[in-house]
Amino acid sequence: MADFSANYAALRRARFDDTEQMELKVVTDPSIHHQFKNPLEDQERLIRHERAAALRRQEAIGERMMSKTTTTRSSRVRRRKLQGWRFGVAASATMTTAVLTTNVILTIWLSARFGVTNGVGTAYEGDCGVVNRWTFWLHVVINILSSILLSASNYTMQCLSAPTRREVDAAHAKGDWLDIGVSGIRNLTRIGLHRRILWAALALSSLPIHLLFNSAVFKTLQANQYGMVLANPAFLDGGGFDNSSIPLFRIDLVRLVQEDYAAKPSGWQKLDPADCITAYGTSFVSHFNNVMAITTSDAATESAVFFASSALYTSTDSDGLPYKWICEDTSDDRYVCDISAAKENATNWTIEGRKVDYCLAQTTEPHCQLQFSVYILLAVIICNMIKSLSMLCALYWQKDGTLVTLGDALASFLDEPQASTRGRCLMSKRDVDRGPLQWVAAHGTLNTGSSRRRAWFAAPLCGTHTASYDTCPTGNTNPPAMVYSATKVRRWYTAVSVRRWFTTLSLCVTTLCGAAVLLSMAIEHLRGSSRVSIFKLGFGAVDPRALLNIGLPTTATDGLVASVLLANLPQAILSCLYLMYNGLYTSMHLSQEWSTYAVQRKPLRVTAPCGEQKSTYFLSLPYTYALPLLIASATLHWLVSQSLFLARISIWNNGVESEGDSLSTVGFSCTPIVVIIVLGSCMLLAAIGTGCRSFASSGIPVAGSCSVAISAACHRPKDDVNAGVLEVKWGEIHGEGTSEVGHCAFTTEEVQDLVFGRAYAGARDGWEGRGGFHSM
Repeated sequence: MADFSANYAALRRARFDDTEQMELKVVTDPSIHHQFKNPLEDQERLIRHERAAALRRQEAIGERMMSKTTTTRSSRVRRRKLQGWRFGVAASATMTTAVLTTNVILTIWLSARFGVTNGVGTAYEGDCGVVNRWTFWLHVVINILSSILLSASNYTMQCLSAPTRREVDAAHAKGDWLDIGVSGIRNLTRIGLHRRILWAALALSSLPIHLLFNSAVFKTLQANQYGMVLANPAFLDGGGFDNSSIPLFRIDLVRLVQEDYAAKPSGWQKLDPADCITAYGTSFVSHFNNVMAITTSDAATESAVFFASSALYTSTDSDGLPYKWICEDTSDDRYVCDISAAKENATNWTIEGRKVDYCLAQTTEPHCQLQFSVYILLAVIICNMIKSLSMLCALYWQKDGTLVTLGDALASFLDEPQASTRGRCLMSKRDVDRGPLQWVAAHGTLNTGSSRRRAWFAAPLCGTHTASYDTCPTGNTNPPAMVYSATKVRRWYTAVSVRRWFTTLSLCVTTLCGAAVLLSMAIEHLRGSSRVSIFKLGFGAVDPRALLNIGLPTTATDGLVASVLLANLPQAILSCLYLMYNGLYTSMHLSQEWSTYAVQRKPLRVTAPCGEQKSTYFLSLPYTYALPLLIASATLHWLVSQSLFLARISIWNNGVESEGDSLSTVGFSCTPIVVIIVLGSCMLLAAIGTGCRSFASSGIPVAGSCSVAISAACHRPKDDVNAGVLEVKWGEIHGEGTSEVGHCAFTTEEVQDLVFGRAYAGARDGWEGRGGFHSM
């Protein structure tokens, strides 16, 4: 920095002295005063004065720059390590390491505290309401953590894929171009090997996290098999009973219920009809076992049983609702039983035409479980560790300066303009994409290949689109001037390639359609259930009517693994959507930032500021957009975890768990699916609406992230050598080009708006940029 300051001061003094001499000559020479009567020479005099004012402004800025170099070298090094993208990657590595530490500590503590059997531990066993609440909030935390990991990975991957100036020059020399300021895969084959490896490590380590993390903690619900008996009060006294109203295969069930009551009457709780319907009108009964509905509507005094049923659940083939007996007199469909309506009419509740006066419910201890999978946690920890190490390596291994932001690229091209893009100041990304014959590489070699990707490699030569390089005069490699004709408003969507728009929107629409199809299939699967009862299932609620039965294994470890992968597959799809959606907004905001330089003079936003440059911690997408997008993504991830989830059901019979009947499957919930469709549609419409916004200026060509188009706009005047570290503006520069053909670029000098119908092309004759092009 000290060398730069000394050289800068010497150069400024020399140039300033020349300018003073020029101004002095203008004032003292009488012949010059006489010439001012000519309007054209008046304009030239005005231009000289403007140049002198610009030089004095640069001199003053240079003095301020030199005053900033008084800090010690060690402090500059420490500050540089935390500037720009390094600060962002350091923050990403810190957050990722914090998540890793949390996962490791919790895994060790849970395993040591609760023990593990076959890779599964039980953190809590008891009340099902407690389990549901813990599972709800734990999944909120898990989705926040996974979103942090995804966002940190995306940030670091964008920094790793950013090219160096040397890589950009090499690509341009081959007729190729690279992305600046956006995340994508275009640059991966053109950047250094170690950055490619780190990028791949971050990308591949994300997949297992999104496929597994949400199932690291899960609930296992208790489903008690119970018997139900409708009898008169005399049945409670024990002994024989009239069984003429029930089938023979139910007699053993009735006797078992009667014996259980006789053995321990205190273990039975009396419930009024409304409470009885509430307690047993659920898919999985955990607090009660057998139940007796007592009726006094029959005048008989002898013991009698009028109805008997059993609530069994042993597989994913639902043979009807377990609580269908509650609606025995109101519905003929075994899949339909409106519990809300039954409770409202509880005082007139009847079974087999007999009014129920009260119930006796056999109490039992609840056995719902909050469980965790050590194997899943270990897989998440390994992937998390890979991410942390990759980010730390990216932070300490990447020594070369990369063009991470738009400002980095502008500063580099303004410092050393690239000759291969000289004379194309109105080139846009669309010009580069559509071809053919848009520009020529610095060495002037004509590419005769037919590849459309390199169509712009062979530029129009000698002022014609059909000229051959061999037929042109030696050294004449100038493209024809382009006539400025931008009269309409340019929209943000033009900054994004058609391919990116099509890929992102098609995947979004396909995903939303898939969610809608799943919702319709879910409603159809629930058959005759009322729409109200369907959407009252809640978020992540396990219900026998809402379980997938597609032939996957349901028992033992195979059932658990298959269910975990199926339930979390949408999480991986959603993560891909986030990256693509983020890239869409990043591309649009990159071009919006680009267009603001045509409206006002402003400093460059770079990762390692110098002079009047500004530091930045976000790359291309401002926090005002990035944070809401991250929150929306985390919300969608959580909604997906509540709409399609691992469902573990433990079957209990008379207080004993039936190991062979317990199963793992995938449950679904309609309500969060509806919310996903609504929120996803709003985000899709928001992206389209954002794309319809107009740029700050329609005069400057839309360069997008294309390194060629960015370079073409940076051919500043040859004496504006410090434009890269000062405040700049884009526009037509006085005194550049010719009277017929103007020149526009980023510069610290005064600029004016482009003139409709005027031709624009190259820079001043004799200016030689990187690459050796010397002619106009």
